[in-house]
Amino acid sequence: MDLDSVLVPAVVFYFIFKIFELYVRRGERLRLIEKLDSLSSVEGKVDLRMLTPTPSLGIGRNVGIKIASLLIGMGLGALLGMVMTFFFVRAMEGYVDWSLYRTYEMFSGMGMLIFGGLGLLIPSIILRDEKKEQ
Repeated sequence: MDLDSVLVPAVVFYFIFKIFELYVRRGERLRLIEKLDSLSSVEGKVDLRMLTPTPSLGIGRNVGIKIASLLIGMGLGALLGMVMTFFFVRAMEGYVDWSLYRTYEMFSGMGMLIFGGLGLLIPSIILRDEKKEQ
């Protein structure tokens, strides 16, 4: 399959989408300006943050705890991968078509993903329970 047959329609549709998005955003901005004009005549001081939604990334103040837990989990996963590779090497000494590098890569990747995920899940559960108590 030729790459041009995929890229050309994709680029065309992308630019058509951007043109429509430009006009939609222009209309939204005009409506926002009209809303500001009507509010400023009623009150002298208008808080603009109340008119537009603020994007929330969900990071909050506990980002340090989450990052530290993720890194600790990934370190434990890498350590577990090394230990599992060591024991697997002992069990597979007689086989010819076997690669130590691939086994280490599989076990360490598996351990890092599992324990890294647990490192993100556990603080989230703990912090959620603390928010319920408050």
